Amino acid sequence: MRDEFSIPCFGIAIPTFEAPSLASPRKHIVIIMCMANYHWTGKDWDEQKRTITEELIGKAERIIPGLSQHIVVQDSATPWTFRRYTKNTEGAAEGWAFSPEMFLKRLPQKTPIGNLYLAGHWAMPGGGVPSVSLSGLRAARIILGE
Repeated sequence: MRDEFSIPCFGIAIPTFEAPSLASPRKHIVIIMCMANYHWTGKDWDEQKRTITEELIGKAERIIPGLSQHIVVQDSATPWTFRRYTKNTEGAAEGWAFSPEMFLKRLPQKTPIGNLYLAGHWAMPGGGVPSVSLSGLRAARIILGE
């Protein structure tokens, strides 16, 4: 991926299925995501962001027909965006080293240390905005005894 950007696979998350109050009635938040190399040596990320976003929406429309005609608010993020907001090394959204070992072996939320609980992309259930949000919710429920 250093010299050419391609989207071999992508994911779709719709957090409003679980938490409808995140959006206006009869609206949804749709997150379309793919992995991207921070060190991509193609054109500048700012130049390519719109093209890549349109390509992702086009791919998602194969699963959600008519999606592009229903977009009310649209935003895009790159590894550089994640780095700017999270300070994660190279804009990592799944932990610092997204490897099969790390993907399958997340830290448990309850630790052997009394009153220490974990939430975030290193803890269960994993990285990415929807999973990290769920991680925080689950940690709160453990603490509250639910």
